[in-house]
Amino acid sequence: MYQIVCVSGETNRHSTVASGFSDEAEAWDTAQNWINSRFLESAYDHSRECWWLLDAHREIYRIMVHKA
Repeated sequence: MYQIVCVSGETNRHSTVASGFSDEAEAWDTAQNWINSRFLESAYDHSRECWWLLDAHREIYRIMVHKA
């Protein structure tokens, strides 16, 4: 099973955004669609396989697919 997680930049704490994906590609597609529909600015980091997001309080977060 795969899940989409949000990782806090300061604490490296994971919080689950969505879970229950049996296919990794489905989890990646869902994450990408969710990010593109909700965030104006994001950057995908191929070397770390995650999206970087900046919130209104200037906090940095990573969104990534994690094998549960």
